[in-house]
Amino acid sequence: MSTSELDEIREVARDLLKHRSSPDQRHALLDAGARHDLKLWQEIVALGWAGIAVPERHGGVGLGASTLGAVLGELGRALAMTPFTSSVGCAVPTILASDNQNAIESLIPRLAAGELIATVAFDTTDLTVTTSGSDLLVSGTARFVLDADIADVLIVASPDAPFVAVVPLSERATVTSHDGWDPTRSLCSVRLDRVPVVPEGLLADGVSAQTLRRTGLAFGALASMADAVGTAERALELAVGHAKERHQFNRPIGSFQAVKHRLADMVIALSSSRSAVNRGFVALEQGRSEVEAAAVAKSVAGDACAAICGDAVQVHGGMGFTWEHDAHLHLKRAKLDQAMFGRPRSHRQILTQILLDDGCAYA
Repeated sequence: MSTSELDEIREVARDLLKHRSSPDQRHALLDAGARHDLKLWQEIVALGWAGIAVPERHGGVGLGASTLGAVLGELGRALAMTPFTSSVGCAVPTILASDNQNAIESLIPRLAAGELIATVAFDTTDLTVTTSGSDLLVSGTARFVLDADIADVLIVASPDAPFVAVVPLSERATVTSHDGWDPTRSLCSVRLDRVPVVPEGLLADGVSAQTLRRTGLAFGALASMADAVGTAERALELAVGHAKERHQFNRPIGSFQAVKHRLADMVIALSSSRSAVNRGFVALEQGRSEVEAAAVAKSVAGDACAAICGDAVQVHGGMGFTWEHDAHLHLKRAKLDQAMFGRPRSHRQILTQILLDDGCAYA
């Protein structure tokens, strides 16, 4: 897809979110204790965004990974309270990357149509599987699971377990919501007690399970970085606007060298982050390693976007810390993006190993 076409998609998404995820609407939800904007999610599904990168033969729109990255960025920019990152950005491509065609044919069309919401837990502790007749039963505990309180199914895996499976979040799955530092998203713990794998839901086992788990983590890392770039972009815009409007000593504070230098550093960091993330989604379209693409994106953008949002709060001064202003929400969003699906340090270790072993396409 061309740059102009992607810009047009961003414009359409931004226009919708400007009216459907405004600061007033968001704060009304947060003040009511909500962690999801379900009406916005329904509109997103109706527009086909849930299947935006799903091939048409599986009921999707088939617009590719770059389009998915563009939409993820706009949702991050708008601080949208939807399960898009967990379900569309991570779970869907993980299922598509598996060799289980039956799972793809049974689950992907329903996910693309918004009939199901999926989330992922790739670091489940004490993960075990037993059999009961023809059923596979999964037990274990997962922490820090995005959107499990509204998800229908969970992709579960562990570094120590030789399988990746899809399980329903049914009565045998105990989901507990927790207050996290980012109020615009929901983090949960999930306890599985002999939960049956959905029909055809064993995505991988044996050696291929760890390969698929790493692939799923990479998809999640790249999706979270697209979200982070979007939220950092908006935080920078807010900071620049404030620096132009706020006056001290009869001058806009943006005219002071210390503020100008900070804003210039933020622009450079955002440009590098956006480039790394966009190139990562292009790499997916070209069939290159998603693990390498995610490692580069997280290494560059993970710390940078959180720093940009932190600097935006500082530019705003005391105003940036107030509940009514969005600056602190962008910082919290970027910090959660930084922590999810592997911190930047762990991705730099992955990238180092890739460089030592085979060389890196980005080098």
